[in-house]
Amino acid sequence: MLKIDEPVAPATIPSCMTAWHYCINNVTPAGALNPIMGAQINVNPPLIPGQLVINIQLTCLYHGVPANFVIPSPPLPNHIPIDLYYVQYAVLNCIV
Repeated sequence: MLKIDEPVAPATIPSCMTAWHYCINNVTPAGALNPIMGAQINVNPPLIPGQLVINIQLTCLYHGVPANFVIPSPPLPNHIPIDLYYVQYAVLNCIV
């Protein structure tokens, strides 16, 4: 999940965003989702590639799928890296 931290007017570049990584099998005793990772992303200075990466485990991705589910071939790597540099780049370039 990605949140722009302050309200911004249309076509305005946000100064800060926060990213959280949740997994459906990481819950509190009350059943609420617990973030596995949280990170604040400042726009100035911008991220550089590889600086902030979320790794999604396959056990998280495939949690709760039926036993007869066919895993795609070739299989996905275990951890699937999501480089937040590219997320920040995409968000900032669709705003302006």
